Amino acid sequence: VLEHSRACWHRVHELFGESANLTTDVSIWFNPAFKIQGHPFLWTLWSSRVISRLSEVWGPSGLLSFPALQEAFQLPSTEFFQYMQLRSCLRGVPALAPGLLPTSPIVDIKRRFQNNKGGVAKIYASLLSRVPPDRLSTKAQWEKELGHSLSEDGWEEALGSPTQAGTDLRVRLIQFKIINRLYWPPSRLTASGLRESDLCWRCGFEKGDTLHMLWKCEKLHPFIREITGYSLMDSLINYILGINLIRAKVSKIAWELIQLALSSAKCVILRHWWQEEPPSVREWLLLMADTAVHEQVIRKSRNKLSQLRSIWSFFLDRVSEIG
Repeated sequence: VLEHSRACWHRVHELFGESANLTTDVSIWFNPAFKIQGHPFLWTLWSSRVISRLSEVWGPSGLLSFPALQEAFQLPSTEFFQYMQLRSCLRGVPALAPGLLPTSPIVDIKRRFQNNKGGVAKIYASLLSRVPPDRLSTKAQWEKELGHSLSEDGWEEALGSPTQAGTDLRVRLIQFKIINRLYWPPSRLTASGLRESDLCWRCGFEKGDTLHMLWKCEKLHPFIREITGYSLMDSLINYILGINLIRAKVSKIAWELIQLALSSAKCVILRHWWQEEPPSVREWLLLMADTAVHEQVIRKSRNKLSQLRSIWSFFLDRVSEIG
């Protein structure tokens, strides 16, 4: 029964094009996505204190503090070791980042029809009418351009990368559009009969597919090199799809700055999508300054200004290197 219920849960989320593991309503216990020492788990004491869903331990800043969980669920201090295990476990979940998680579509449907006459029939009708988004073709297109396959975990992390692209919704939307290939490069325009040549309109030498327009074009290299120094850029998927950045061997503070810097770089490149001239580092610096103001407002509301200073001190050091 549990296996069937879990299969139904995943299938419904697939129909709606959403992650089955990144909602407020997903169970922590016996969840294959949450493992300790390689195995799903259940803590009887925590379960008896009415802790079962991810939303009960997760908040806008990530995993709630142990004192907060103690106060809310009367956990004894002896459970601190389990708390540290849970923190380590959740840090390893691809695409799970601090922030408000969406409600499961199953819960949304139930709320919509539960008080209606024939509610169960309407729920079934709603599910049967859904057509899952074609994510496999998008994945295949990325694999073709990258020149290698993407694992299911890697693709899941890519689909969730917009939630890690900072707190600015506009920046998150840009990453969403990149992942789902909603920008039209020269190659796509030519294939659709809207342009004669599929060559890049910047360099004019190579085929202008999505990967070329965001990274491979030689006219972009000076811009990207000055920003990143090519650190962490051994693999294209780090930069374009946001995969494996969470496992980079850097501190959490440096990792957050890397996310912001790369997201801002892609935003600036896309501003110049139709232009022959590449973007300037100065434009990126101005966008990062705007991002700092936005992050300050968000972190002040969360009483996390000390984190802001730590993160942006790295940025100031990088600016001095750029000169």
